[in-house]
Amino acid sequence: MITKIKNNRKEYVEKIVSSLDEYSYRKARYSLNFSLAIGLVNEEINLENFIDLKRKTDDYIHLENNLYCIVLDGADYDAAIKATSNLQTQFQSNYFDKKLFIAVISSDECDNDKTMVNQLFDILEYSVSHKMDGMVIDKYQMLRHNH
Repeated sequence: MITKIKNNRKEYVEKIVSSLDEYSYRKARYSLNFSLAIGLVNEEINLENFIDLKRKTDDYIHLENNLYCIVLDGADYDAAIKATSNLQTQFQSNYFDKKLFIAVISSDECDNDKTMVNQLFDILEYSVSHKMDGMVIDKYQMLRHNH
């Protein structure tokens, strides 16, 4: 699972970054933050049906059937954690026997989109390698976990 992410990471990063132009413009022009959440399921199940549970203002980026990125429009760090936690809870109620790894990051934490997306994947890889399924992980939790 983590090998596939590492092998395809460059493609995933490029795909997500190319989808963020509108959000980056609004952040620069109007100081409107956005956040990214990425979810990975340990099995090859299609998350497309689950994606319908997201907020109506958000967009999703299909990377693999079991790997999706959600752009949380207008969400700062706190709103991103809340929205992602809600998704995680809904996922568990629908797929209680599946392992879901979630990473989240906010645009107010990064200087540019590429850095943001790469940090998102760093967090996801950390979550998977440390078996932190069922939890929403951000870079602060990752740092606290290391100490």
